[in-house]
Amino acid sequence: MLVSLELQMTEDVLPHRNVRTLARWTRLLKVPNTIECPSMKILGHDLEEPIFTGAGQIHIRSRTQMEFAMNATPRDSSEAFKRLIRAQKNPYNVHDQFRLLATQYDGTEWNAGWTTLRMGDTLGNTWRLSGPVNSLMTDVSGPHVAASSSIEVIYDLKLRMPLPLNMSTSIRRGDKEVLRKSERGGKTIEVAGTQIDFFVDPELDATWAVAATSADFPHPHAENWVSEPFCLLLGQLVFPRLVARNFGDRAAIWLRPSPPIKMDTIAASILQEDPLGAHNRFWEVYHQLLTMIARARDVNGGRNFEAHPLTHYYHEAIQATRGSNWVWCLTLASIVEGVAKLLTPEAERKSDYAPDDIISMKCHIETWNGDKNLRSRILSSVTLAESKGIVQILKKLKGEGTIDNGHIDAWQTVRNQVMHGELVSPGSEQKLEERMRLLTELMHRLSMKYIEQHAL
Repeated sequence: MLVSLELQMTEDVLPHRNVRTLARWTRLLKVPNTIECPSMKILGHDLEEPIFTGAGQIHIRSRTQMEFAMNATPRDSSEAFKRLIRAQKNPYNVHDQFRLLATQYDGTEWNAGWTTLRMGDTLGNTWRLSGPVNSLMTDVSGPHVAASSSIEVIYDLKLRMPLPLNMSTSIRRGDKEVLRKSERGGKTIEVAGTQIDFFVDPELDATWAVAATSADFPHPHAENWVSEPFCLLLGQLVFPRLVARNFGDRAAIWLRPSPPIKMDTIAASILQEDPLGAHNRFWEVYHQLLTMIARARDVNGGRNFEAHPLTHYYHEAIQATRGSNWVWCLTLASIVEGVAKLLTPEAERKSDYAPDDIISMKCHIETWNGDKNLRSRILSSVTLAESKGIVQILKKLKGEGTIDNGHIDAWQTVRNQVMHGELVSPGSEQKLEERMRLLTELMHRLSMKYIEQHAL
């Protein structure tokens, strides 16, 4: 009996031909998982011989937790014990800490980075050691590595992004259809001089992102930048679980911790709506966010490897959604102040008062012979007049139509309460809910204003 296969694809479905390197490493996403290592080494500084050697395992307990255990033989028992004590006494001195290298049975060499050693039982010259693993990294080469400079990242859950169901498979026997299967397609974004392909792997039920590097989207920044917009769009802490940094002839592979996805943090989404229902607007804002991130520079004029300041604020907002109303209000009030300052260049924050008048006022107060503590307090208040306050900045934004009086009133009321240790709900719950809504809206409106300014 002849079985025919018909494949129907819309123009948005991606061929995924760039996804090569990580295809052989998706087994690492399975949890729990154990990597058996016949060779493990504990090292100190770069030029030092291994302090411990032995065999053991790397245990991948969950998406957020990895650890190792090994039966270790010290190079010098006395010196090794001294190093353990020194590391415990100086946890913040990296030169006193340990690094873990491990080789599994197929020859893959893992760099597990810095770790904190825990000492267990000993038997003769064999010590039982264990400790946390923050990430795993290995270098690979050969025919299974992508042939061009690019990045591949896998988020080991489907992200709540609008990807259309635009691929169907139909199996027929003669003229009769016996099976039809629909699969989620993908989305292509052109930004920062490159093309980024997003799609869901139907076998892993995980989201991928693949992109070539460019002059504006280079290593090592690209692998971080591609994820940053999702934090603001989804109101989630979104970090990839697997990363490939492809150089053309070789690649670096990372397995990293990735926080769980919470489904009730939509208040922290800059879209102010369910991302799945945002459709094209989701990707328009993603484009703006990535453009802003790629163009940003640090104080020395270099690209940011760490998260953009606006992203940092949203990291705090996302985590605050898990707290109480008081924590949420405190965080919102602080973020509004921070984003307002980001929006206002230093030159525009200059006081409306003449500098000579402020100096004259300070001199007058300093000559007053009353209580010195009161004098100091008044001088501090005058110092605040040397630059525009947040209320003045917010009123300017109100004049531009970005916000309204309700936002300003909510910020002033809540800010004055939470910053002075007052509880936020002694009165009507209805009033509190409305103020929190206005504060949340204020944060998102100021943020969108900033994004639009820096994505042009």
